[in-house]
Amino acid sequence: MKTSRKNLKTLIDAEIPEAVRAHSEATRAGAFVAGTASAAIGATVAGPLGAVAGGIIGALLGGIGGNALEQNLDAGIDVELQEMYWREHHPEQSYGNYPGAFEDYLPGYRVGIYGYEEHAANHPSFEEVEPELRDNYVNMAETDPPLPWEQARLAAQAAWLRLAQHAQHAKKAKSSTKPATQ
Repeated sequence: MKTSRKNLKTLIDAEIPEAVRAHSEATRAGAFVAGTASAAIGATVAGPLGAVAGGIIGALLGGIGGNALEQNLDAGIDVELQEMYWREHHPEQSYGNYPGAFEDYLPGYRVGIYGYEEHAANHPSFEEVEPELRDNYVNMAETDPPLPWEQARLAAQAAWLRLAQHAQHAKKAKSSTKPATQ
C-alpha cells in the first residue's frame, strides 16, 4: 500500500507530541542550514541516497544545535557584557555624581544583575526582592562594602530594570514572530 504525503504527515503528527513539534525559529533555521549542506555533501559523495541520508542527519543535528543555541541565549545573562555597559554608562546615571568611582558601585550592579537572573521569573519587581538583594550586597564583600546600601541600591535597581526592560522587549519581539494560530 502506498502512503500519500498527506497520510504520512498525519502519521507523523499522531506520533510526535505537540511539545516536540513546536520547534523554535533557531531550531528550524539550524535544521534547514545543516540539512541543506549535508544533503549537498551527501549527494556529492554518495549520489541520491547520500543526499537523502545527509539531509536527514544534517537536519536532525542542525535542529538540535539551533535549539540548544536558543535555549542558551534565553537562559543566561552575559554578566561581562552588562558590566561593560555599566562601566561605560555609569557617569550618565543620576547617582553617577555621588562620591565614588564605578568600581565602588560595581558590587551594586552585580547584585542587581545576579539578583535579576535568580529572581525575575518568580518576582518580577525589584522591590519584592530588595531585602534579599541588600543582604547579598552586605555579605558579598569580605570586608565592608565600598558604599552603603542606600547608594549601591541605585546601581542594583538600575541593572535590574535594564534587564527587565530587555526581557520585555525580547518577549514582545518573540511573540510578534510567532504565526497566528487558528
